[in-house]
Amino acid sequence: MRCIFKYFIICVIGLSFLAEGHGETLIIGNDQWPPYQGKEFKHGGIYTFIVTKAFELEGIQVDHHWIPWARIMLDVKNGKYDGINGVAWNEERDKFLYFTDTIITTHRHFFHLKKNPFDWKTAEDLKGKKIGAKEGYYYGDFFSNAEKSKLIWVRRVTEHKQSFKMLLAGRIDLYIISKDIGQYLLRTLLTPKEAALITFHPKPIHSPKFSLGLSKKIERSPRIIKLFNKGLKRMKENGQLDKLWKSFDQGDFDPQR
Repeated sequence: MRCIFKYFIICVIGLSFLAEGHGETLIIGNDQWPPYQGKEFKHGGIYTFIVTKAFELEGIQVDHHWIPWARIMLDVKNGKYDGINGVAWNEERDKFLYFTDTIITTHRHFFHLKKNPFDWKTAEDLKGKKIGAKEGYYYGDFFSNAEKSKLIWVRRVTEHKQSFKMLLAGRIDLYIISKDIGQYLLRTLLTPKEAALITFHPKPIHSPKFSLGLSKKIERSPRIIKLFNKGLKRMKENGQLDKLWKSFDQGDFDPQR
């Protein structure tokens, strides 16, 4: 009888481990998103590393696939991949994705030449300025409405490097980009002399929140979302998350040169 009872306990414990995700593997799609994630970065970048570690705390392994953004979206939508890294919520994506708790909040600023200082509080202050913005990006309702109403002049571009070159040449006055990304690209895409000519306004124009998105086509996704959020919370509470961001600020995740 005791043997049967022990066997029952072992089975219950085993099932509880399975319920918490032990032994499962997820396939997550990543696109290049320097300096937060990229194939050339240590551990795939801080964003990728946070996702990996949060899942590890809950007994789940992650297989990261590096493919273009549009392809990831399509494959996750169709249930080929479990999820996609570095995605912000919108109504269209909410139709086919579940979203985890926020992993990172980025702050987008106006970058400009130091010799052309400016200040702004409302869209009216941007009238007469030639503004560069990334194609397909959303910068908040205020900017979107001002762009649609032609209150402001906006040139949409496909590459960040192109925009900084346009800024240096005087073809645009302002370029919108996340502070971390902008500062990283100034260090890596431009010469030190060119980078020294550019700064950014301290007031952010938009602060989007980015999460891990999991496919609504896959049955286990709601359970996986809960496990990830649990692991992320543990990383916050034990101080691991703060330590990782301090390492990021020190350049510890940057590619080796």
